[in-house]
Amino acid sequence: MDIYKASLSLVLMISSAICSAQMAEFSFDKKIHKFDAAKEGALLECTFTFTNSGKAPLIITKYEVECPCTVVTHPSEPVMPGKQGTIHVSFDSKGKIGWQYRKVRLYANTKKIPTEVEFRVKILN
Repeated sequence: MDIYKASLSLVLMISSAICSAQMAEFSFDKKIHKFDAAKEGALLECTFTFTNSGKAPLIITKYEVECPCTVVTHPSEPVMPGKQGTIHVSFDSKGKIGWQYRKVRLYANTKKIPTEVEFRVKILN
């Protein structure tokens, strides 16, 4: 039985090493977007462009935002190695005043989970 466990452990370690070498990877042009100051109530939008610099198709499974004022659109299809994709972010500033810092957490088949992008804006009343 011990030989079976040792063999299984070896197979799992080798499989893990092979799989980790075949992961997708986000490479963003920029990970922080700074908006110009805006009036309260404005709808602000920005786009983050990335390249899949990994060796496997990049598949975004979900995203998380800090409040429902932020909406994210991302590729629904896999982004192939070497190809580009975009993350579109909309921020509704209604009811917001002062500096706003928002992070978007992206969950995908990458080594680093989650990957974060963020935006910053000063909302004026």
